[in-house]
Amino acid sequence: MKKVNLYVRGNTYKGREGEEGQFILVMEYKGISKEFYQSRKEPEVSAIRMLISGLTYGLEQLKEPCQVNFHTHMHIGLGKIRTKRGDYTKNPIDSPNKDLLKELKSVILAGQHEIYEIISREKQEEFIRQLRSYRVK
Repeated sequence: MKKVNLYVRGNTYKGREGEEGQFILVMEYKGISKEFYQSRKEPEVSAIRMLISGLTYGLEQLKEPCQVNFHTHMHIGLGKIRTKRGDYTKNPIDSPNKDLLKELKSVILAGQHEIYEIISREKQEEFIRQLRSYRVK
């Protein structure tokens, strides 16, 4: 099974027309990196929703089952879709991000990926600078 690192940062901005959320994702495999950026507006956007969206998007890019080290600066709620033994729950435990967690679980299971959440500051300051530069003013 290939080992892939996904580094994700989510962010939000409040504007006159609602809230804008964005994520930056760096996929790393054998020293080769690929970067993705996505922005969208939605009424209930949050940094955690953007992190979940970034992880889901990254997993959708994988063409075979992988062991994925998911690096982020905060927990996204994987415990709401996984038991302490590592099995996946039938439905996400109550969460404001239940819809995205359900979608994430579906992508994980369909791709047969192993996910390991790693809370770290690695690359996070760089991501903050990049997200600020992408932001449309």
